[in-house]
Amino acid sequence: MKSIAVQTLLAAFDSGIEAPPEAPLLVWRWLVAAGDIVRISRLGKVPGQEVMRHALAIMVDADHGDDLEELATAVLEKSDHLSTVSDREIMLLVDRDPSPERARRLQWILESVHRQRGISIQLLEELRDRWTASPQVHLRAHAPEIATLIGKFDERSLVALINDPVAKVRLAAVDCLVRLDTAEAPRALELAEQRLKIEEHQAVRSELHSAIGCLLQAVERHATT
Repeated sequence: MKSIAVQTLLAAFDSGIEAPPEAPLLVWRWLVAAGDIVRISRLGKVPGQEVMRHALAIMVDADHGDDLEELATAVLEKSDHLSTVSDREIMLLVDRDPSPERARRLQWILESVHRQRGISIQLLEELRDRWTASPQVHLRAHAPEIATLIGKFDERSLVALINDPVAKVRLAAVDCLVRLDTAEAPRALELAEQRLKIEEHQAVRSELHSAIGCLLQAVERHATT
């Protein structure tokens, strides 16, 4: 019966139907106890700042296991209250070197927080530089996503990433080049063309050709504005 009631409330949240004020926290507690991560991902957000705070606490602690972290990430990604997350809490989130799964979740959360309140450039630059220099491949592969949030071309980090010995990292760096601000397109184009001259991995070469085409268009657009 509880499961049916929770499904009904989740459907109500997703449809914007008014629910009792205590409902979000009750649903959250049931989901935590049940370890249910599929239903919440399918039906949308669980509203409320108190729920967001509980989810954030799970991610900050980082010792609750994959199921709870996945649940917490689903809640945080869809929360409307991320503007209240402080820089200190963001620093706590990214304080350690995360596992591949946790790095993926942190990237999603950071993107959601940045959309709602903006994260300081200094904090993002520190995280980008730390992950760029990491000996762990999965962190270097996520570093370009952090660079994209910053939006500005950083010669040192992007040169390091696009020349990384691991193709997965180079692919992420190429994707980053085409997502930077249009004003950065000339420098990004130059870097992509330089890498293409020496790139041997077929998938990376293909992405570079595609990126160069997009960047050429961006350069032309920027020149006419």
